[in-house]
Amino acid sequence: MSSIRMTEVALRRCLTRPPSPWNRSRRRSRLQMEALPSAWPFQQRLKSTSFNHQSAAASASLSRAGRRLRRAEAAPERPTPPLAALNQAAVSADGASLELVWDDGARSSFHWEWLLDNCFNNRDPATTQKTRSIVEYELESAAEADLAAGVGASAARTRLRMAGASLSEIAASDDLCGGILTVHWSEGSESTFDGRWLRVLSSLPSSSAAPPPAAPWTDSASPLSTALHSSAPVPTVAYEDVMGAEEPVFTWTHELVRSGLCVITGVPQEPSVVTKVASRVAPVLPTLYGTSFDVRVEGQPINIAYTDKALRPHQDLPYYESPPGLQFLHCIQFDKTVIGGDSVFYDTFVLAQLLRERDPDAFETLCTVPATFQKNHLDREQPAQMFYRRPIISVNSRKDVVGVFWSPAFEGPLVLDGPLRDDPRAVAEYYAAYRAFGSLLEDPEVQDAWKISFRLEPGQMVTFNQRRMLHGREAFSSHAGMRWLQGCYVGIDEFTNRFRTLNLQFGEGRRGLESAARVGNQCWR
Repeated sequence: MSSIRMTEVALRRCLTRPPSPWNRSRRRSRLQMEALPSAWPFQQRLKSTSFNHQSAAASASLSRAGRRLRRAEAAPERPTPPLAALNQAAVSADGASLELVWDDGARSSFHWEWLLDNCFNNRDPATTQKTRSIVEYELESAAEADLAAGVGASAARTRLRMAGASLSEIAASDDLCGGILTVHWSEGSESTFDGRWLRVLSSLPSSSAAPPPAAPWTDSASPLSTALHSSAPVPTVAYEDVMGAEEPVFTWTHELVRSGLCVITGVPQEPSVVTKVASRVAPVLPTLYGTSFDVRVEGQPINIAYTDKALRPHQDLPYYESPPGLQFLHCIQFDKTVIGGDSVFYDTFVLAQLLRERDPDAFETLCTVPATFQKNHLDREQPAQMFYRRPIISVNSRKDVVGVFWSPAFEGPLVLDGPLRDDPRAVAEYYAAYRAFGSLLEDPEVQDAWKISFRLEPGQMVTFNQRRMLHGREAFSSHAGMRWLQGCYVGIDEFTNRFRTLNLQFGEGRRGLESAARVGNQCWR
């Protein structure tokens, strides 16, 4: 085994924790490994069931607007590439980190505090929650070793350093990725780490402040590579499938992660079905509009959506700290005599990238100057005084776009503070950037390439990730008949959780690792 010794640290309580299963048996078959307690993040696939949904070609079904629909298909299962085995382990010259070398030549570095903080022994086997944090280690070190001498935790922390490392013979295997790394601390306790887990973590994209990929439109890690073009058929799944089995729900949620949009066909034209369908993903999210809402013309509308006017592309509820993730709109009635009313969608990742390419200064302004989103409406059954400030575009440390918020109808006054308050150019620069983004929606070239427009038919339900997709509607002639949609929401966290767990079973997910990255929820992955 690999072993590392630490110097002058009293971590006696580590030995009182439940020992890692690896301390009881160093050699296990894959089936045995998959039965281990869930506290150990081994990143295994929960099932090796291949998912190969019936490969229906693009559906011949056409909407009245001529929009093609296609049966959504989960990506065919690909074998997970083998991970390189651990070859060398050594402590850095300054004693602050563990340096690992893998058989494929890759190198990894793990700081001693990271190792201490992520010791498997300090997680509850049933819940995987931490039972001890790095802060408690430091406090205990100070209390047990230095309190009498009057030395504080910060001084104790400086003495937690690695003194040496050696690598003994390990039987390399695909299961173990070269074995288990065991870290021995100076007073006799130990920490264990699965080599595969360390290898996978060291292979994750860096979150350092590096420039975005040179070719973001084709980068497989970018949502731009899976964005729906205006000419592409809209993905579909069948109502009877998603209501009857888990695999079709995986296909459905996979498409919502992949492209942000999917239509369910064959839905009963009855009220309240929308919440039953949404519940196949997660519990319905109550909002200011209740657990569900009717989108139809009303005499005294509390929202412009409840009229026959056009709705410009937007997101719902941007004045919430966490706006809803998925939106479901079930077409119960749409009389053929009604002219107009087509649904419209735009991908916000596409719009943000186009702005970055065309006007970098405008892009930067919308990343830094916060807009005010609000619902300031008292004359309604549930009075609303909701306000939230945030930039229209959110980026991570690599400048990848991780969220876009665009909802002009629900914006309040621009408020500048800090250095911007005294900058005479700030207001003009903000509105120039705002117009630059908004004008993309009116640009014929952008519309031709990226505007998704179709007429929902009765018995269809459009589902979309509204943190990624802007949605809107063309004006329609309400005097000629009825257009009635019923809608509801599901939270973004509940949606991504549902997809990740299904992805472990039917897809390519690895336990403990993100498989729903860049879905517009502002996560910095």
